[in-house]
Amino acid sequence: MLRSLPSSTVPAPPPLPDETIDELLARLAANGTAGPFKAVTTIDALTASEAEVLAAVENALSKGVPIVIQNTLKAWFHRSNSKPSGADSDAALFSLGWLRAHASDEPVQLRNVLNGEDVESSMGGFLDYLAKKTPAERRAENNTLYGKDISCPPAWSERAMKCLPEFFKYKGKNDLISLLPAELQPENLMIYVGNEGTLTPGHTDLCGSVGHNLMVYTGDGARAIWFLAESAALSQVSRFWKAQGQSIYGDDYFASVDVLQTAPFDVFVIEQKLGDFVIVPPETAHQVYNKGGINMKLSWNRVTVDSLQRCVERVLSEYRIHMRPEIYRIKTLVHHTVKHMTTRAGPWSADSDLSSRLKFMKDFRSVITSFATIVRDEWIEGEPDRSFLPTPWPDVGQPHMRICDFCRADIWNRGFNCKICASASKSRPLPAENAYAGVQASSLASTSQQASPTTALGSGLDAKTASPPSTPIIKPTRPHDLSEVGEDEFDVCLQCYAQGRSCPHETSMNFHEYVSMRVLSKQLTVAVNAYNAICLEPEQQITQASINELYDGSGPTVPTATIASELFGRRAKEMQVDSKSRCCHACRSSNVPAWTMVFDECGVPYCARCLWSRFGERLFDIKKTRDWKCPKCRGICNCLHCLKNWDRSKKLPFPVPSGDMVLLSEQPHYLEHRHGNVLASDKQCPSGPVFKNGLYLVEEPPAELQLKMRNLKRRIPEAERRPASSRKKSKTVDSARRISVSTPMARRSRPSPELDCLQVKRSFTDPSTESRHRGFDDVASWTPGESSSNGQLSHGTKSARPSNGAFKTRSVANGCEERVPWKDGNQIPRLQPHLDSRSPASVRQQLTEMHLDPAFLKEYFVESMAVVQERSSAWAGVHAETVYRQMMGQ
Repeated sequence: MLRSLPSSTVPAPPPLPDETIDELLARLAANGTAGPFKAVTTIDALTASEAEVLAAVENALSKGVPIVIQNTLKAWFHRSNSKPSGADSDAALFSLGWLRAHASDEPVQLRNVLNGEDVESSMGGFLDYLAKKTPAERRAENNTLYGKDISCPPAWSERAMKCLPEFFKYKGKNDLISLLPAELQPENLMIYVGNEGTLTPGHTDLCGSVGHNLMVYTGDGARAIWFLAESAALSQVSRFWKAQGQSIYGDDYFASVDVLQTAPFDVFVIEQKLGDFVIVPPETAHQVYNKGGINMKLSWNRVTVDSLQRCVERVLSEYRIHMRPEIYRIKTLVHHTVKHMTTRAGPWSADSDLSSRLKFMKDFRSVITSFATIVRDEWIEGEPDRSFLPTPWPDVGQPHMRICDFCRADIWNRGFNCKICASASKSRPLPAENAYAGVQASSLASTSQQASPTTALGSGLDAKTASPPSTPIIKPTRPHDLSEVGEDEFDVCLQCYAQGRSCPHETSMNFHEYVSMRVLSKQLTVAVNAYNAICLEPEQQITQASINELYDGSGPTVPTATIASELFGRRAKEMQVDSKSRCCHACRSSNVPAWTMVFDECGVPYCARCLWSRFGERLFDIKKTRDWKCPKCRGICNCLHCLKNWDRSKKLPFPVPSGDMVLLSEQPHYLEHRHGNVLASDKQCPSGPVFKNGLYLVEEPPAELQLKMRNLKRRIPEAERRPASSRKKSKTVDSARRISVSTPMARRSRPSPELDCLQVKRSFTDPSTESRHRGFDDVASWTPGESSSNGQLSHGTKSARPSNGAFKTRSVANGCEERVPWKDGNQIPRLQPHLDSRSPASVRQQLTEMHLDPAFLKEYFVESMAVVQERSSAWAGVHAETVYRQMMGQ
């Protein structure tokens, strides 16, 4: 389930002046390079044969660089003797007039590129809006609309796929998407209606697919300026985007020419005009800016064997980290591709074309390797309890259509489900402020998954009042089994569950699967035998030993399903950890759940919170590694017991997590009242060890983490807004079932009302007796009253006497009596300053007037901040001591 991103998170894109673009293009035309900018390879479809064009494209794709095929409309479309359906010519078909005549009432979703909001309209209303408003007027109104990801009219797709070479066709022989069942095939053949100032931010095409973009219409001076990097530079592009405080997977940042001028990688520049066909290699970061009049482009993607390999090796893991929907159901596609290629392997004979056979063998082996990887990750090692093995999904007749409610990844086979959330949603509809709208997934999702949009712009819209509203639309995760518009069942993928994620009813979740592992293992064996039968060289065959490694536990990592199954059993049986002690070695807490404890051969346990906050290690990564050693065995433990020999003149290193880090509170689809069971690594940055006595100092967080903390604070007000109904709900949820990793101080019970005061180990002089006291038995309470307008810290003793009627004497520990502030039959809360006729004092001034012991105040602040960090991400990753020093003006 998705909702639209808050508009405040999308920076306004910088306009690209014509003179800047023209100067850059002129320099590239003359020299082929200008700083990091490079001219792209082009080939003319009018002068080159189709075979030469295909050879040039395949060469560019193998190198991971873009290529442009020019004059494709004249060379490929005009050569067809048949007329396009519904028009006398291609120029008449691919035109604004044709859209107005045949698709005026079609609903479209528009993107306001200035604030990132999505707007519902009709095609006719959008075209009227473009005709009545100049680009300058639209930008002045903060209302530059881009018609992107609009479903392609059938007449357009039919004509384009009939004229294009077979190699490029959408869902053709070279597009593996065609192997999926019809109900699982995503529709990604789209049209883009651009105008001056509209743009597509920096991004990569989904799931390592090959991008195709053909400009079929241009108005006066219309063109599109592309900026692309090569595929191999994706990691550099990602770091460069992070340096700008953005993410290449966020699809919400457009880098200006001045910013790209400093890029440490090559930037290919394309000026796309009418008939130019741009081919974008897999994992190529790119952005597009539209200049001049209205232009229209056809765009689609093809999934290849190379795309599947890239996805299984790294793309899907990146998508999970950034919680980006994959749309293409890659694991399901790998499964169907294996079965398809196993069938195709039979007819090959010794007299078959050698080059075709070698290519098929290479692709077949790659697909088998990918399939073995995903099967192994869902394998449960050892001899699991039969009662905790998965059962069939309720929708086993409609498989592979579920999406994880946490990371938005497709659930291929095994996963977890909670039906209590669906029944609870019947009495808790979503308020308007938390309604969902499909920002990215809605444009690429299957037509069966799309809700009927509401027209926000009519065809007769007045130009003066054309300020489109941003009405969010409910986009269900699945098209079936929805109890009510709003929320449905709670589904969690294997990896999220293994990470400790769940809904508030984690003990009631069910473990399901679509296909049994026995069937999948047999299909893998059949595919391996089919490959070995056509393999020309014996040394290139896949051995049985390599297959056995998938199941015998000899690999370097533990399958995700094994971790999830163990966690499922522990939650269901409330099993205890098998360590020598249940007390965390670092924080000495014994109240954490059993499944959040981990230990190595030495048996010293660590809780998940300490591993994250003190060492930057995620619990899931630790459980995946077979040879993990605890921080104590590695000699890096920073608890007080292990730091006895530490040189106190040196600061302790700040924990820096490995890999990227995206917090739940940053995600637009995150709903706190549904995602009830999350670990600290989901909600906050590592905070480092905090020592309240000041004996040890911890380094400041690295600059990258500090930047993330600032960005997190900026996004929290919108990202963590909760519906009013959920606030009431969260108070009634059984706290024993809402599992979170916390420190000991977060678990401390509140003092009794009869002793609602502070015990401080410090020296003081009682103002009433002028006697000196010291020790824990002394009771201190903040006592504002009529006799002291500024307030004072008084201490109860046996001889303490009330000075006026605003105090009451009562007995306390050790036979002592104390004076406590009393008003209207109730005790005044502790640490509450008295408000007088003076101007309101700052918190710092109030704390100064209270004359509290600095050591106590620092300890109280740090412990309180730990509780805040546990309960909310408002202070996620903030260094407690740094905040304390700033608060006290030190």
